[in-house]
Amino acid sequence: VRKFTLENKPDKPKTIYIYENGKLIKGSPFNSYSTAHKALGLKTTSNTCNRYLDTNRSYKSKYIFTTNPLTS
Repeated sequence: VRKFTLENKPDKPKTIYIYENGKLIKGSPFNSYSTAHKALGLKTTSNTCNRYLDTNRSYKSKYIFTTNPLTS
């Protein structure tokens, strides 16, 4: 499993933008899920980013997770 994971790892890591009420939160964009989770006060092993990333659903009715910056 480890070999498969390493072979299929993307060349470019995902960048996570987190918006609170339409504005980037402090520290955003993040280069890893764990740092994004830490900024929200979640466990670094949380699965929140995976569930909400690019779904247009808000987390706790206030945060939006995207891989691309929002346009005004």
